[in-house]
Amino acid sequence: MKWMIIILCVLLALILIILLTKLTIRLSFYHGNDNDELTIKFKAWGGLFRYKIEVPLIQIDEESGSVILEEKVKKPKAGKEETTKDEKKKITPKEFLNSLSDAKELLIHVYGLHRIIRSFLKKVTVKDLLWNTKMGTGDAASTGMVTGGIWTVKSSIVSWISRSMRLQDMPLIHVEPCFQQKMVITEFRCMIQFRIGNAILAGAKLLKYWRGGKAKFKTKPLSMVSSENHST
Repeated sequence: MKWMIIILCVLLALILIILLTKLTIRLSFYHGNDNDELTIKFKAWGGLFRYKIEVPLIQIDEESGSVILEEKVKKPKAGKEETTKDEKKKITPKEFLNSLSDAKELLIHVYGLHRIIRSFLKKVTVKDLLWNTKMGTGDAASTGMVTGGIWTVKSSIVSWISRSMRLQDMPLIHVEPCFQQKMVITEFRCMIQFRIGNAILAGAKLLKYWRGGKAKFKTKPLSMVSSENHST
């Protein structure tokens, strides 16, 4: 009986630690003419848990319109060097449309989905937001117009982030027009933090406020859920 109580206390302590754990996600994206690089780093427990995804090359298949990603996943192991796994992913227009269809299904079947998402985002912290862009069309007049449009888009996005999440510090936003040559260079970086317990709570609310009925999901992970519900 004593051992059962000890084991139960340990399990409860582990669950509490996981729920209170703060997950840090660092996003970094760079686009320079034909070069693209996306890096996503996950960290928790002071660096004991680390996970890194690098997408050094993003290509467009002109025949099919698909986006081809060459992805590197790095997983550190205790006492060993990082293990790297190279993956090549292809996102077709059909898969993109299926994702939009699944989002619509969630809106239909989850009561108050917008409120659930807003409630979770209010607990998300955003830091070190930097977004620099240098662009030129080769024509001074059109470069000026496009630059103004980019400023408007960036300002709207940053304004939405500040309203929806906890923006810790002043974002560094810059748009530099290049009137003499054609170019598009953009750099984006930010750090996102939230507690795992808040993400689990948001997921639990999705299940709690499910309206009922069978959703017709099309992407692979969610379609498996649909088939399981159908079989039961």
